[in-house]
Amino acid sequence: MERKKNPKPELKQVIFNGVLDSLPEEFNEFIYGEPVKSIGTTFCIWSIQNDWKIGDIKLPNDNYKDGSSDLLQLLDGHAVTYKTCAEEYYEQEFKIELIESVFAGNPISKELVLELNSEIENFEALKTELEEIGFENTL
Repeated sequence: MERKKNPKPELKQVIFNGVLDSLPEEFNEFIYGEPVKSIGTTFCIWSIQNDWKIGDIKLPNDNYKDGSSDLLQLLDGHAVTYKTCAEEYYEQEFKIELIESVFAGNPISKELVLELNSEIENFEALKTELEEIGFENTL
């Protein structure tokens, strides 16, 4: 039996009404160019001659009521969501099985780390960081 592929979640950031509505045109190249265009923004503060302004932000009526849902979608608890985001960010592919192992709370081994990042060298620093956050490991 062939394993069904999980649908690739679409990671998209919404710019809420009011954030950019009153932004002066002279900032358009920055705000609508890269990298802001591709990653979005949750707020915008600008100044012309030391006169600071912020848009009249109208936040959504979602679960959080603060506009953070699009930023927190990465933390939805699904390995495939994290995989999609990591692949976009690092511009490389990752094995879903490795990410699922981490999500399941399995101990982080040297072999797993090397499969995720073959260039890592400082395992002692990684071990210290994992222990600081209480993540079991065999490094």
